[in-house]
Amino acid sequence: MASISLHGGSFTPNDVQQTTAKIGKSLVYDNGGRDWMQRVDGLGQPIVKSQWEISWKLVDSTLRSAILAVFLLDTSFTFIDEHGDSYTVQCEDAGFKSQIGAVLMGAILLYDITLTIYEA
Repeated sequence: MASISLHGGSFTPNDVQQTTAKIGKSLVYDNGGRDWMQRVDGLGQPIVKSQWEISWKLVDSTLRSAILAVFLLDTSFTFIDEHGDSYTVQCEDAGFKSQIGAVLMGAILLYDITLTIYEA
């Protein structure tokens, strides 16, 4: 996997999954029919936003702390993806998941981490 940049720091995750969402509202009518009300920008173009789920496997506590520090930011920041494309993103509630992935000799813990970021 290629490196990415989060708030100016370089990271090499195991996986990056991008999801793109249309911004709008679903309408459900009394008869069960459905419609989609797509939001558009000032030029009439549909508004879409992305979110990314970034995961690391078996990382040490130093890298875990660096990823957690990104999650704890209370402002938007720059994300550069594996293709070199730049986005303004933010972290939201419950966007950091950490679990013990392995325990090495000497009680050294390695973690599996998932960070979810949202296009601002």
